[in-house]
Amino acid sequence: FFFRARCPPMSQPSQPTAEEEFLRWVVDIGALGLHQVSITYLEKNGVLVRSLVAAKEVTEPILLPRSLLLMAENDMDLAWRLARERFRMDDGQASSLAPWIRILPSEEMLKEYHVAYASDNVLETFAALPLTSRVQHWKQSVCDVWQDRKSEFMDVSFDAFKWAATILQTRVFRPPPSFSFMPVADMMNTSLMPNMEVYDSLELEEAPEDITNSPASASSNMGYYGLLPLREIMPGEELTQAYCAVDNSERLFRCGFLLPGNPTAVEPLSRTSVEAMCRQAESLEGPRDLLESLRALALEH
Repeated sequence: FFFRARCPPMSQPSQPTAEEEFLRWVVDIGALGLHQVSITYLEKNGVLVRSLVAAKEVTEPILLPRSLLLMAENDMDLAWRLARERFRMDDGQASSLAPWIRILPSEEMLKEYHVAYASDNVLETFAALPLTSRVQHWKQSVCDVWQDRKSEFMDVSFDAFKWAATILQTRVFRPPPSFSFMPVADMMNTSLMPNMEVYDSLELEEAPEDITNSPASASSNMGYYGLLPLREIMPGEELTQAYCAVDNSERLFRCGFLLPGNPTAVEPLSRTSVEAMCRQAESLEGPRDLLESLRALALEH
């Protein structure tokens, strides 16, 4: 789940960042173990990537109330739920997930690196990539679903639904048991040697001590999902999770990034085809991060 930015977010010292407010909100709801981590930006392949990092030695599980989960039986239903929550916020209404939604990438950010926002010209240039036909099919599916449901949910514009469907691609946890957004867990990036494991449901033998002093905190009889360390994690070390073993074509389609050293190979293409794409891309105008990713993927093929 790479969140890309050219520079860290700036704020006055007296003003908490959206990420800090998000973590405080999760603690107030009843999360445990978050004192071990912080959200910061790490440089990866020339860009700053928002990451979950150990603030101290991580030796305990991070327990998160299941009330934070947003779930649905299929992916487009989940996208609709997110789009409607975002509409409520934009309309000045309250949303129970507002602190999490505020830290999600905006449409403008996604346009910089995610293939879901690639122009027709860019997709035409890289038409020989198997990825391109998948993106075109996905775009049509998003349009079809919105057309089918817009009379039922007139408060959701196509742009809002496309944004939600793209966020779903980058952050969703897939079945079993269901399609889910899992705040905090979705802040972890990937690694070939992950140090954390995500569990969608955890049962505690004893009720945890209420350390938040917040009336919103529930200290007993609460369902949790959680992040469990696979080993001791030292201060300053990034917390990472394992993703499914998929090639970089799938990673770019889902998450908007390539995994350096990905052990899962992409489908080979002819050298002539790859050279033609790279030649045409030299004069192509568009978002730098996205074009660099597509060129790198073409060379990997």
